Amino acid sequence: MSAKKDDMFIVDTYLDDGIPGYCMDYASFIGYALLEKYIVTELCGARYVASFGQLWSDSKMKMGALLALSDLLKTEDQPGVGYLYGNSIDHWKEHIAGNYGITASEYLMQILVERKYKTGAAIQTIPITEQIAVPTVEVVEDILAVCNRLEERAHEWDCLMDFTEIEKYRDNFKRYGTQFFNNILEGFSAAGIDIKDPLQIIWTLRKMDPLRFELMFHPSTFDQTSNEFEPFYPSSIVKQSLDIRDAVIKQLCECGDGHCLAGKKAVVVSADSHRYGAFVVDNVIRAVGGRGD
Repeated sequence: MSAKKDDMFIVDTYLDDGIPGYCMDYASFIGYALLEKYIVTELCGARYVASFGQLWSDSKMKMGALLALSDLLKTEDQPGVGYLYGNSIDHWKEHIAGNYGITASEYLMQILVERKYKTGAAIQTIPITEQIAVPTVEVVEDILAVCNRLEERAHEWDCLMDFTEIEKYRDNFKRYGTQFFNNILEGFSAAGIDIKDPLQIIWTLRKMDPLRFELMFHPSTFDQTSNEFEPFYPSSIVKQSLDIRDAVIKQLCECGDGHCLAGKKAVVVSADSHRYGAFVVDNVIRAVGGRGD
């Protein structure tokens, strides 16, 4: 990739499907992107952009992260963000036409932000059938048509928009994300890892427990006597997972099964890089007396 730098070949990461997908704090996404950029650009001499979006429900925070990543990653001759994927975690599996409401509102927000800040990030549209079926050409064309029509009338919103809150998110994401990145390098260096060697860093990341990675380097816990983790901007998918966990545990307890797995051991396995289903199952097993490993 370094040899193809002048030909504009770019390493494009998708943050939601990597280690950040395990993180409980959206600010950690920003810090991890800085780490990847450090490896790709400073250590390997290649180009780098970050893409994200599927696990982001709050459009204001999502746009703040877009601006933060754009500021931190862009160079004179390329954008910092490749594309924003649509929010899929809020889609309905029934009454799927209602998903146009989720997608259209999010795309309008991104179009308006792009008109003002010109990050260069593309919109990666998400069909309304995302949660129930592999998209067909027709449903992809449908959502692209929605975006095109939104863009035609977006100028009518320009004079009504106040981006102050989005800019606050941007500034805080840059602050906490940079702290997270610096903590990683400091922690790795203190552990004897050569932070000038990209292979040592990558190998260390591959061997680390992604569930502990954020806890170790988050600004609220790094170099602190307390291990109490406090997300600055809790991720939507984690909050949804916790709500599902609590609902299942409540249902089991109401049925008299609150200790149905006492003394038993279960193996919980996830084949997807998104471990949220396994996270819920593991927590439920532990809550009803079992041991999840």
